Amino acid sequence: MPKLIIHIDRGGDWAGTQWFFDSLQSQQPVPFDIIGESYYPFWHGPLSNVLNCLTNAARRYSKPVLLAETDFPWSNSTNIYGIPATPDGQVQYLATLAQVVKSVPGEQSAGICWWGSEYQTITNASLAGFDKRSFFDSTGNALPILDAMGQLVAPIRLDATLTNLNLTLSWPLSGAGLSLVNAANLPPGASWVPVTGGVWTTGRVFTATLPVSHVSSRFYRLQSN
Repeated sequence: MPKLIIHIDRGGDWAGTQWFFDSLQSQQPVPFDIIGESYYPFWHGPLSNVLNCLTNAARRYSKPVLLAETDFPWSNSTNIYGIPATPDGQVQYLATLAQVVKSVPGEQSAGICWWGSEYQTITNASLAGFDKRSFFDSTGNALPILDAMGQLVAPIRLDATLTNLNLTLSWPLSGAGLSLVNAANLPPGASWVPVTGGVWTTGRVFTATLPVSHVSSRFYRLQSN
């Protein structure tokens, strides 16, 4: 059967979300399967707000939570909580948001939906700025955010490239919320510990570039926190 979603525009407002769903359950006992939230950082505050809201909602109501609406500008805006309003800034926002959503406890994250991804500038038409937050620039060319969004559903695979004495590990945005760990040997005697140091970057994929030594071998994997 189709899943029923109750969707409200309070992704950065836990107090408002709690009031709504408490009232829904106590006064109007409507059956539903998923909690949907809208979250736009320029209206609803920093990413810490949506993390708090989604985490508390999943714990209190034992329902999956879906970020049913979000977007971020590629132009026509100033920096928003340290993320620039550029095509690369859109990707940075999505990668950061993916880590927030994937960190919802109990594997209760139901995903991310981008609002107005198809918008394009139309002469003499007011689009409320959504044409500057879509997946296409003003001439109709696809922006990097399109590929990054696809990375959210890519199979999780850890790829490795060795260049001189640097090891570069990469994995898709679908691996957001997973930790990169390493061990000196494989099970049963393995002791997996988080990887620290090196250079970490976030673009359309997560990457970690680490110095390597020929003295001892290391094994790497991604694991749940």
